[in-house]
Amino acid sequence: MFLAAHTVGAATTSFAVLFVTRVVAALANAGFLAVALTTAASLVAPRQKGRAPAVLLSGTTVATVAGVPAGSVLGTVLGWRAAF
Repeated sequence: MFLAAHTVGAATTSFAVLFVTRVVAALANAGFLAVALTTAASLVAPRQKGRAPAVLLSGTTVATVAGVPAGSVLGTVLGWRAAF
């Protein structure tokens, strides 16, 4: 669902479709994150249960810190559609 939403969003010329695909992708990501955090905590030793979700969430943090400026540059250089 995540990949399909981004593919449709990248190909559309309609803002309404882009908006809907972004909402669908966000919901898919939220579902993935909930499952990933639970799975990560269940796969590690009890003493590392706090570290496993922290490693996953650090990826989200890095993506936000690097992705927002990168998206801004892409949007400026290649047009707003490139950022999506």
